[in-house]
Amino acid sequence: GRWIIVEQHRHGVDGLTLEPAGGIVDEGEEPGLAASRELLEETGYGGGAPRSLGSCHPNPALSANRAHFFLIDGARKECEPACPPDELTHVVLLGDEDLDVALSQGRITHALAEIALTRARRETSAVLARLASLEHHQAERVLALARRLRPGLSPEDVLSPHDFPELADPDWAFEDGVLAGI
Repeated sequence: GRWIIVEQHRHGVDGLTLEPAGGIVDEGEEPGLAASRELLEETGYGGGAPRSLGSCHPNPALSANRAHFFLIDGARKECEPACPPDELTHVVLLGDEDLDVALSQGRITHALAEIALTRARRETSAVLARLASLEHHQAERVLALARRLRPGLSPEDVLSPHDFPELADPDWAFEDGVLAGI
């Protein structure tokens, strides 16, 4: 439920930056595997399959390189970071609101970091919206099925299994006394 960010000194700005873990894709390495490797090396977190958020050319006027962006859900602390001595990082865990503030207040100034985090934030917001829609759809289905037993029920009427002795059927699922599914 939190964003894994690294704080590190960047020589170009002679200061600390906040950014997601990242680095070079090794020769013959798939970008998604490189994302997982860099996350583990820089933060000690791993797990979860990398989900592509697309790519971009950081500066096509000067270079043909491409930056790939990935979201890794469900990462867990596996070990201590394994950064080389010239790449010291400090792990910072941010909640959604703190990440939004860091982005909106310019605390994250690395352009590629901002692209990656903005895309990841948009992706996670879309997933949460889809989940909320599915929950609403399921609640409507449950109410419709309960109304087959007792026409005229309101959503507030479907609160407790004790009010519906005919719902002792094992297909009716209650969570904390609320009809949650069929």
